[in-house]
Amino acid sequence: MQRGASAEPKGRPTGLIQSAHRALQVLEAIGEVPDGLTARQIAQRLDIALATTYHLLSTLVHAGYVVHLADDRRYVLGYKVRALDAGLRRQLRVTPTTSRVLMDIHRAADAPVYLALFRDREVAIADVADSPNRPRVAQLDVGLHQVPHVTAFGKVMLAAMDAEARHSLIDEVGLPALTRRSATSVTELDLELDRVRRDRLAVEVDEFMPRLACMAVPVCDTVGRVRGAVSASVSSAELGSRRRAMEAAVRLGAGQLAATFR
Repeated sequence: MQRGASAEPKGRPTGLIQSAHRALQVLEAIGEVPDGLTARQIAQRLDIALATTYHLLSTLVHAGYVVHLADDRRYVLGYKVRALDAGLRRQLRVTPTTSRVLMDIHRAADAPVYLALFRDREVAIADVADSPNRPRVAQLDVGLHQVPHVTAFGKVMLAAMDAEARHSLIDEVGLPALTRRSATSVTELDLELDRVRRDRLAVEVDEFMPRLACMAVPVCDTVGRVRGAVSASVSSAELGSRRRAMEAAVRLGAGQLAATFR
């Protein structure tokens, strides 16, 4: 997290409650450090007054979202955060059935497999199936992802949007280049998304990370709306020889997962 909480992003909506915003920043700061933080460290990281920091921490401790380790004078995340995570997983429709299907895809594709769900204009990785031999990509773990133009599952989402909504989103978030192969032209991206819609398959090679390739297919509900995507990742060098088996696995799995969206 960058120092200087007072520097608000452009386009920040009006009517926000600053204390609530700062409390969330405190939670994020504590969660970024394995051993937690002292109140002074939090104040320095967020560039807020120490007295304000203590008030925020007291509130979060009382609510159960933060625990104070008195001996170390550090603050760590509390049990309530786990309840929020469990609630998010329920809302993202992560069930024993979806996890079982993902594991089947993982075994068939011999690759880490990701279930991405689309919420309005956001992409959230809801679940991952992997193993010690085929571990997940650290940057593609469960959570929100904000660079859809360079991920295979993100391209599935963009391809499913109408042109006006898609271009509005691109105007808002831009097309940042994460690697030398990342698309930075709207025209180039639109041509790629035409192929995604036609083939019902998105592939990216070295666009999100060097030496990483991913493919994704849409997951639709019973009326055909694209609700998410299932994807698999391998090294770029492996994609050519393994593409057919991976594609078959993710297509079959996407069909099985569709039954969970009614």
